[in-house]
Amino acid sequence: IAVSSGPGSATINTQANTLTLSGTVAGGGSLNKTGGGRLVLGANTTLQGLSIEAGTLENLAALSASSAPRMTAADTTLINRSGASVTVAGGGGTILGAAGKQTLDNAWAINIGVSLLGGDDSYILRASGAQTGTVDAGADTDALQIDTATGRTVAAAAAALPRSGR
Repeated sequence: IAVSSGPGSATINTQANTLTLSGTVAGGGSLNKTGGGRLVLGANTTLQGLSIEAGTLENLAALSASSAPRMTAADTTLINRSGASVTVAGGGGTILGAAGKQTLDNAWAINIGVSLLGGDDSYILRASGAQTGTVDAGADTDALQIDTATGRTVAAAAAALPRSGR
């Protein structure tokens, strides 16, 4: 699927279904995922931007964007499976949550920061996962679950996680 270049964007509404894109998704535009279902990116994806407006986006490969992915509504989920990565071209950037509950489930590599913002959010860092960049727990009540593997060290205590807001 080619995502329109320039200021354009493509919207995929999964409704209550699962849609798997097994081919490469690339282009200079942004991809907006809407609908309460699941969108699975099964191959390398290169975009200007990515917005998860509803439901679940599951990444199985390399996801690279010029700007960090955004979860823009309550009850949205980003799953990064084993072998997959999320990177912002040129480095930097932060995956941003919004008001309401968001879930980030990372089983491989997220190479940018994470800011969960307001709402009762969850970040699951699987034993196979790696997080580069800061994690800001945001306001309200958030959960950080770290599944540790033998010999793995967790560098910061949960109390040391930065919190914004109230």
